[in-house]
This record gives sequence, structure tokens and C-alpha cells, in this order.
Amino acid sequence: MGAAKMYGGILSTGQRYVIANMPTSGYRDLLVVAASHPREPTFSSLWKLRDGYAENLGVGSEWSYPSAVEWDGFLYVVYTSEKRHCVMSAIPVEALAGE
Repeated sequence: MGAAKMYGGILSTGQRYVIANMPTSGYRDLLVVAASHPREPTFSSLWKLRDGYAENLGVGSEWSYPSAVEWDGFLYVVYTSEKRHCVMSAIPVEALAGE
């Protein structure tokens, strides 16, 4: 996990979350979001945020240096692509419930 470039926090729902790269055959190809149940210490759900080259954006596949902020029901995640581009994803907090 040395190249993971992790970022984490606690949502207003009491859920812990972390955004990180998962090990793959590529280099930082797979960026994921993991979340716990409210007030639980361990992660219970995992979602792909980016995986490989993003044809619709024309960038990728090195997704790294994530940062996030929760505002108005969304978790806004900002990260780089190939250290030259900036990408933002808006995730509804309710979608991270994992129920």
C-alpha cells in the first residue's frame, strides 16, 4: 500500500471513509472509496471511483493524491490524473451507506 496515497475522514453520518489506490498490475490504476457503517471502526463497503484510462475525460490512468470534503449531502473528492490533470467526483453521502 506504499503507493496508495490515502485520504480519510468521518462523514456527518458517523461513517468512517478512506479513499486510496488498491494494488493492481498497473500503477495507481484503481482508486477506491471504502466506508464503514455509522460509528463502526472497520470498513464494510468498497466502491471503484476510477479504474484505468477514462476515455470520456481523455486522461488516466494514474489516479492519485485524493482529498475530500463533505458538503450539502455530497462527498466531493478531488484527485489528480497523471500529476497533470485535476478531476472531481461528487458522491451522494447516502450512496455510501452500503445498505
